[in-house]
Amino acid sequence: MKLLSENPSLAAKVARKLGARGFAAEQSSGEVLLALDVLGKADPNLFVKAVAGVLKWPLPAGHDAAKIPAFKRQLGSRMLGMLQTADGPRAIALSELIARSGWLRNFFAGEVNAGRVLLTSLKAVPEKPGENFAGFQALAQAWVAPRLAEVGAGAGAPTLSQLPEMDWAFSRVIGVEMSRRLQRTDPAAAARFAAMATELASAPGAAGYAKNERVKALFAEFAIVD
Repeated sequence: MKLLSENPSLAAKVARKLGARGFAAEQSSGEVLLALDVLGKADPNLFVKAVAGVLKWPLPAGHDAAKIPAFKRQLGSRMLGMLQTADGPRAIALSELIARSGWLRNFFAGEVNAGRVLLTSLKAVPEKPGENFAGFQALAQAWVAPRLAEVGAGAGAPTLSQLPEMDWAFSRVIGVEMSRRLQRTDPAAAARFAAMATELASAPGAAGYAKNERVKALFAEFAIVD
C-alpha cells in the first residue's frame, strides 16, 4: 500500500489492469478485493475507476464459484464504505456504479446501514443546477421501496432489520431529500419521492416510530416536521 501511495503511476497501472481484465481467470476473488483495498487507501478515485472496470466483466461461472457470493457481499461492503466517506463528485460516481449493477443494487437495498450512507453521501453533494442524480434516484428507490412495503403491511409483518423505526425514518428523510433535490431537474421523480415520503408518514405504526428519540433527532437534523 505504501508503495502505491508513493507511486501514483504504479497505482494507476494497477487500476488500469483491473479495468482492462476484470476478474481475470488467474486471479482469486481475494486478490481482486486486496487490489481494490490497496487502491482505495492509495487513491479513492482510482478505486472508482478500477471497480467500474471490474463490473464491465462477467464474474466467471466456473472460477471460484463457491466464493462468488462472498465476493459480491465484500465488494458491496467496500462500495458502501467508500460512498459514506466520498466527496460530492465521487459520491455521484459511486452511486451510478452501484445503481448500474443489479447485484450491487440488491446488496444496497438489503443493507440495513444503507439508508444512513445514502443520506451522508447526499449531503456531500453540493446544490448545483442540473446535477445528475440518476444513480441516487435508483438507489433511493431500491432502498425505500422495500421499507415502504414493510411498514405498509403493519404489525406482525416480517421486518428487514432489528430497527424498523430507523429504517422507516431514513426512508422518509430520503424521500423528502430526493424530492427536494429533484424539484428542478426531474419534477415527476420529485413528485414520486414526495408521495413515498407522505405514504410513509401515514403508514401503520408511523405514529409509534415517530416517538423514538433517535427518530426525533434525525427528523430535527433534516427539518422534517409533522
